Amino acid sequence: MNLNAAVGLLVPLFLSACAHSPAAWKMTAEQESRMEDRAAEWIYSEPVTFQDDHDPSDIYLKDGRDLRVSYGTVTWQEVQEWKPGRRLTLAYSAKAGCVLIDEDARDELPVLGGWNDRHPLDLLLEQNLRLNQSTTGIVMAYGASIQHWKAEIGRLYRVLLESDSVPAGAKAAIRAERAVWEKFRAAHARALGSIYSLPGGTMWEIKGNKECHAFIRDQARRLQAMAETVDQARPLQPSRPPCNR
Repeated sequence: MNLNAAVGLLVPLFLSACAHSPAAWKMTAEQESRMEDRAAEWIYSEPVTFQDDHDPSDIYLKDGRDLRVSYGTVTWQEVQEWKPGRRLTLAYSAKAGCVLIDEDARDELPVLGGWNDRHPLDLLLEQNLRLNQSTTGIVMAYGASIQHWKAEIGRLYRVLLESDSVPAGAKAAIRAERAVWEKFRAAHARALGSIYSLPGGTMWEIKGNKECHAFIRDQARRLQAMAETVDQARPLQPSRPPCNR
């Protein structure tokens, strides 16, 4: 789903939900403007349905996905009150990462994991591949996805380095790893390009792009696992549920 489509999906949903919500939930003009600005950031979005929640921080969707979330603005006590069938929106932006948006309260719940091979960027790539199945379209789709995953890697490094739960020594190790990664990524891209350009032809360009895509995506998934671990290491607080609550 492209940017314009994402905006077209989200804004009407939010405004419609507001119009049919109790007065306590009605948005001010400022809140409505902020929601439109936020919707413009999403590069992927889809409506999803809440099914259940489990400790310490798992939310099950009706389609079977089990997403691990980070409680904060939305507390686990609030989610415990959700009923099966509650309408949510799963959205992604390079700035916020992936979030579940509660259409009733207009709150965002960060999603940290539980994707398997169904991360929003994977779904976005699938959509783009369906839209244009020519060799040029495939090359462009993988090229765009590579850029999205590179942006996600940068966001995840910022999450780790800005977290109060990560001690100074660990942050130093992350910075060192990031410096090595950037050099290795650039060198690996040059190596892939030099090899997959040898036979000539767009089919080999596609294969090279797929190899580069998998390499960069794997690094993002490793960082996602680290960010999820850091979130679980946060001090216990009212917004975060204890295990076996």
